[in-house]
Amino acid sequence: KKLVAFAFFVFTGIIAWSQQHDIDSLENQLNGTLPDTSRAKSLSQLAMKYETVDTLKSIQTYKKLIAFTINKRLDYYSGLAYFNQSFLLKQNQHLKEAKESLDSALVYYKKSDNPNTEFRIAQVYTQLSNVVKDLGDYKATVDYQLQAISVFEKLDKTGSLLVAYINLSSFYKQISEFEKQEFYALKSLDVARRTGKQDDYFKAYRHVAFALCQMNRYKEAKQYIDSSKPYY
Repeated sequence: KKLVAFAFFVFTGIIAWSQQHDIDSLENQLNGTLPDTSRAKSLSQLAMKYETVDTLKSIQTYKKLIAFTINKRLDYYSGLAYFNQSFLLKQNQHLKEAKESLDSALVYYKKSDNPNTEFRIAQVYTQLSNVVKDLGDYKATVDYQLQAISVFEKLDKTGSLLVAYINLSSFYKQISEFEKQEFYALKSLDVARRTGKQDDYFKAYRHVAFALCQMNRYKEAKQYIDSSKPYY
């Protein structure tokens, strides 16, 4: 037990040292002369690094980043800053502020001509779905997730699409709408057949089985569980 505790202590110390080293490196970069986009990227990385070390400094860095990108009219990076900030706010249970941050992310992303913007907007919809669920707005939870799914389908982002269908299936389980839980689990299985990936098949088969179990359709559930076994 002493050896395990010592190993854990050493491992934790190494992680802390690595994080502080990264923070110091970013601070040094920011003290120098940087192109505007490079400064925005470094500030963004610094804000995220601070999230697990010093929440207050992370919040302050996000504010600095947002002010900088808005001033420089870097709309894509403003959207990204508001999006990333929402995770910190949600984690600390500032749900209304997290939603406001995501709403702002949409405003700035929609001004941007960056080629990744459409995918980023879909990510915002996904995070909005998570936030409004915690706020108790179940209709908006579904609406935002469906908006994200629509974009993922359009862009053929099958990895994100599979996760979105599974998330929606899991949400319907939480509110005891088991037929819809099954429907979206089957949608995830359709995506898995498109990707052909082992892990995708395993997740999708299991989620269909979970849905069937909720409706006491155990024989059908067993078939899907058995189908998942080769992909484990």
